Parts: sequence; structure tokens; C-alpha cells
Amino acid sequence: MIASIPKGLTSVDRVEFWLQAGSGNAGLGQGRRKGRATAMGMEHIVQFPGGKMPELSQVMRVLADHTFATQVRMVDGELTVPDEALPERWGEVRLGTPSGMVTVVRRGDAFHIVTWGNADEAMQRAWNAVAWAAAKAGAGEIVRPEGPQSPDEFCVAVGLLNLLKR
Repeated sequence: MIASIPKGLTSVDRVEFWLQAGSGNAGLGQGRRKGRATAMGMEHIVQFPGGKMPELSQVMRVLADHTFATQVRMVDGELTVPDEALPERWGEVRLGTPSGMVTVVRRGDAFHIVTWGNADEAMQRAWNAVAWAAAKAGAGEIVRPEGPQSPDEFCVAVGLLNLLKR
């Protein structure tokens, strides 16, 4: 018997829950690793000092300032139109990039930046760019297996210098 989905989960968590339920491992959090491939995909965690997270518009402005195009495509499971104002409170946003979709999930004092586990090199650059911009916009740190990194350290570590132009 497959377990019913608990209420209040983001769409990323719902997919992960069903993947684990089908494998007999129903429940959240199993298999999730920071900055690595999971059953669902890959995730960067961006933590902010004192829980002061930036507005999504600030993140998108940082990307735009570095000639990296993004567009909000979905907010909390609802499709959006290009010029629609973002709600003040949101739990999950899908950003369209030139390479594909990147998901930003708010959890506690962090943004979880998620993409598919089979993302090609261009999609991984977009995923890295969104994580970098979130950390840059909110003076946060990207949690990596080797320890937390500032936005500048992360940019060098994942090779974003040539992608982000001013």
C-alpha cells in the first residue's frame, strides 16, 4: 500500500515522497544530501545570517546585473505571467533560465536551490548561478560538503567567473 502524501509539502517534497514510497522507503529526508545528487535531483542550501533572507526580486536583480536572464514561471504551484508581482510570502518558486527550470524553496532560514539530478552542464551552471545570486543578494553562505562558502568562494569553486558578466 502506498502512503498518502502529507499536507503542506512543496512539490519537490511531494515528488521525493512518491519516489521513496514506490521504493518502500516512504518518508521525507531520506537520501537528501547537500550539494549532491539525490533520488530527486541536486540541491544547494543557501543559509542567511540571522535568518534575514533576501527578496526574490533582489536575487533576480543580481542575476540580471550579471546578464543572466531569469523569469518567474511558477509560485507555490501556480503558474505566473511574466510581469506579475511576486507575493510577499511564498514557499516555492520555479525560475526559468536559458538552460531550464531551477526551483527555489524556502525552509527555515535558508533557500534550497534544486534542479534535476540528470542536469546537463548548462543546467548545472544555471543552478549554480541561482545559488550564487541568492547568497550574494542576502549576504548568505552556500553550504557545501567541504564547508560553507561565501558567494565569491563558491563562484570560483564552481567555475562561474566566465558565465557572470557585468
